[in-house]
Amino acid sequence: MNNIETWIRLLQIPSNLSYPIPALWGGAILLGFSIGILTGLFGVGGGFLVVPLLNVLLGVPYRIAVGSSLFFILGTSTIALPGHIREGNFEPKAVLYLSAGSILGAFFGDLLQDFLVYQVSGGDMGTFERWMHTLFLALLAVTALLLLRPMHTPQPGRSLRPDTPIQKLSIPPYTRLQREGLPSVSIPGLLGIGFFIGTLTGLLGVGGGVLFMPVLLLVVGLRPKLAVGTSLGVVLAASCAGY
Repeated sequence: MNNIETWIRLLQIPSNLSYPIPALWGGAILLGFSIGILTGLFGVGGGFLVVPLLNVLLGVPYRIAVGSSLFFILGTSTIALPGHIREGNFEPKAVLYLSAGSILGAFFGDLLQDFLVYQVSGGDMGTFERWMHTLFLALLAVTALLLLRPMHTPQPGRSLRPDTPIQKLSIPPYTRLQREGLPSVSIPGLLGIGFFIGTLTGLLGVGGGVLFMPVLLLVVGLRPKLAVGTSLGVVLAASCAGY
């Protein structure tokens, strides 16, 4: 933990430095542009980068960075989503059930953040920030492990992973994901996935896209293009609730 804190202090911009307004605007625009590209290309809201960058580089307190990140995600997701819907890269029923779970999870995550601040950290913001640093590192590590898993090449007209966990889950009721061609997918399973990732949205200020993408590919079994638009739809709903 001490080594992590040392690196964070080295990276952090001292708060007593002053920069010309054009430089600050230029840096903000460049950061937003770069993360916006990730949003449209990969279906991630960018919160997993916005929150730690605001805290580490600019010294913004985590609680403010979380709210700022969710507001940023609302904008990027709202702009990127309509294009994917027009192109058919959108699974409506998956968005419906994942969003329902993620909205509930976002409210729960917000309560968890308060618990972490006042009960676990005793109101000490330094302790709270150390917890947040640790949680972000864990989030990125889990995401990397998911993405490193081998993926099968999809057959034309078939799911990317016909034997994925959500397709094997035998908890009724079920729904059909028509565009992906999945005839029987557990609704409680989709709600549970949404709730878990929505909790991270409320707690960490991430839209969830960084986790939704590998989960939609490897757990649900959507094709990559369909997963991008579906992820954006859920990210938008979860961010609205978390904000």
